[in-house]
Amino acid sequence: MESGAGMTGVFRISAETGPLTTLRVDGWLSGLAVLELQIACAAIVGAFVIDLAGLRFADEAGISLLKALQQRGIDLVGAGPFISLALQ
Repeated sequence: MESGAGMTGVFRISAETGPLTTLRVDGWLSGLAVLELQIACAAIVGAFVIDLAGLRFADEAGISLLKALQQRGIDLVGAGPFISLALQ
């Protein structure tokens, strides 16, 4: 899934399946991209992790969604310093 987020940048979600599904999130998590990630997560059956290594920015709604996913027990891996700080 890839969407243009206007002037803020591009957002992409890619899924890697195996014993444990990994969602890779790249770009800017803002605006409609937050809804796209929420829909992608809801579509997965079973346990999964979210790889945030390619995530460059998340707005307040994006950070709120990531925190909610963490509270549901979903592991967030690979976050850079900006995202890690925002998730604290």
